Amino acid sequence: MKSLVLLLSVFFIGSTFSQEEAYPQEKLYQVSPHWKVGDQRKVHTDISSKVIYDGVMVSNQRTIYDVNLRVLSTNDQFLLHYSSFDRLPSVLSSSEDGSENTTSMKIHALLREAEVEIAKSDLKIQVNKETGVALEIKNGLEVSKKVEHSTRKELRAWAANEKMSEKDLLNMEIEFGKRFEAMYPKIQQTILDKTSLIFSPYNIAFPMNSSMEREVMTRDITAASKSDTLFPAIMKIESIEVNDKMIVKTSLDYDKAFLLEQLKKSYNKLENVKPSEVSIIEKEEILFNLNTTWIHHHTTNLYFEIPGMKTLTKSSVTFL
Repeated sequence: MKSLVLLLSVFFIGSTFSQEEAYPQEKLYQVSPHWKVGDQRKVHTDISSKVIYDGVMVSNQRTIYDVNLRVLSTNDQFLLHYSSFDRLPSVLSSSEDGSENTTSMKIHALLREAEVEIAKSDLKIQVNKETGVALEIKNGLEVSKKVEHSTRKELRAWAANEKMSEKDLLNMEIEFGKRFEAMYPKIQQTILDKTSLIFSPYNIAFPMNSSMEREVMTRDITAASKSDTLFPAIMKIESIEVNDKMIVKTSLDYDKAFLLEQLKKSYNKLENVKPSEVSIIEKEEILFNLNTTWIHHHTTNLYFEIPGMKTLTKSSVTFL
């Protein structure tokens, strides 16, 4: 085994899962990032989800995006250069009653362009050295002010072309300012969440070159339940070191009776369904490079089926 003094953080079990009762302490390991200034990675993410009701595909979604990363600094926390040309999901919402006027609709369109521009900007993101959690966009204010300035210029040019009065122009700028101010923190949080998700494997604790099972309480990842209830499950986690690579695999075996009982609270048509008719498989695999501590590959697969409904979700994150 390679020396793990610098590569792995050793700690006693403190699982990120909530637990119903205490268990004997066990020595687990967690890979922490030990990146170097100048390290570069292209992260390719592919997420797909299918939902089938009564044999009919009602949802078939797929999201593919790339993120380019470069380590700028390793002082205190990591500072990463982040760039991506992929569109983020919009954080904007239209008028609920559909009564937006021409000016408001123009503002909405320009704000969407601003969203895209911010997401495509060269960002500097601070990342926690131990967990890979994205903490802050260090140049976020600079980027937002630059995009807001250029968007305001475009809005004023449109207003001039529309021969808008000074009063209407002032009201328009006030509305734009309020909506931009409300929008930016949401964009920033979306980017931070997206970055943290990429590095989430650094939060996985595992036994060294062995396996273990543990009772846990975890979120309902089927998204079929409409509550925030924690669900009991048996988590199995195992790891093996092969040629300077660390392979970590996890799987969750849910308490089907409990899961079904929660689903019945939201869906009356499941009243006669039995736990034996529920099928759910959730698996995750992570491959770390122990020489660099960079993640190489991270995949998750979920298969969930009850009479009349089937959900298949897959995600793949590759560091190139």
